[in-house]
Amino acid sequence: MPRRLHNLLLPIFVLAIAMFGGWLLTNRIHENVDVGSGFGACFARDGSASQIDCLSTRFEAGAKQAVKGLSGTERDTRLLAYVRAAEEAAADDPRLAGTCHPAMHKLGRVEGTRAAKLDSAPAFPVGSSQLCTAGYVHGLAEGYLTGTPDAEVAAVFPALCHVTKAREGCAHGVGHALLRARANEPARIAADGAAIRCADLPGEFPTNCLNGVYMELAMRTQPASVATADFVNACQTEDVERSLSCWGYLTLNLTTNDTSIDKAPSWCARAELPGQFPCIEQYGRALGVEGVAKCTGVSDPQVLRERCVDGAVGLQVGSGHVSEREANAACGAVDQKSLRSYCSRAVARYAKGREAVERA
Repeated sequence: MPRRLHNLLLPIFVLAIAMFGGWLLTNRIHENVDVGSGFGACFARDGSASQIDCLSTRFEAGAKQAVKGLSGTERDTRLLAYVRAAEEAAADDPRLAGTCHPAMHKLGRVEGTRAAKLDSAPAFPVGSSQLCTAGYVHGLAEGYLTGTPDAEVAAVFPALCHVTKAREGCAHGVGHALLRARANEPARIAADGAAIRCADLPGEFPTNCLNGVYMELAMRTQPASVATADFVNACQTEDVERSLSCWGYLTLNLTTNDTSIDKAPSWCARAELPGQFPCIEQYGRALGVEGVAKCTGVSDPQVLRERCVDGAVGLQVGSGHVSEREANAACGAVDQKSLRSYCSRAVARYAKGREAVERA
């Protein structure tokens, strides 16, 4: 581990110098990047897990073609331009927008693993909190830590998560990696073991790491997906931070198990009230802007319905995938007058951009 950290210092300094040159090249290169094709065939498959696996393969093949024959800074720049192109493609395709995040994890893992083998720090994209790009960032950390389940994450973190604006997403990816290292353990045991390791990260990053742990648990398909009852069991812990992180991915677990997300509110109701908030917000996120009217069906209190609305409009509007006009039109379909008004106000807030909202 010390040798790896030592070997990382020089590449990090080189990367810092190269990033400016890479940024100058991005706009020129980006116009010629083809995100790939064949996405329609992926959506024709049965089951979300199969669709995501298909998209993951398409993204990996597309990126490989984009960087063919390139190396060094030019390769990094072209690769990050490809990730950006995928983000823009998702903005024009609601189906892709709903699946690109988990599908981008695989490409990130490939690049993170490559960086680790080269004893270098991976290049992180700008806009690392964007819908598809965040999945890529999470994968970078997953791949970098592949094969090192006992890594001293506190020591690795400064070198791996070296880009300030990407540190939250990188820490999230560390959580994914910690859980993936326990793929053969029962859900509760694996989650508890990985979550303990998150506490080794500095500052506020343990929370980001916990989110990664429970997102990975919700997405787990190998050796088998986690039954929703087992996922809920993992969420029912006395550690409040862990519990809140876990409940936030209940709907994703339903999706992984190809269960209707309409069942999410009843599962969320099993949580103590604090845990219901992140659970219902992710349900709203799964509904998306086009499904925001369903938030009226969430049980009291009213603030839960409002959290559902925040989930439905926040990510898509804040990431620029849905325009303010389109989102307001969807708000108009909300039956409850007070919630319809809240929806319009939420759209106005998120239209300022996700970072501006999160700082408020």
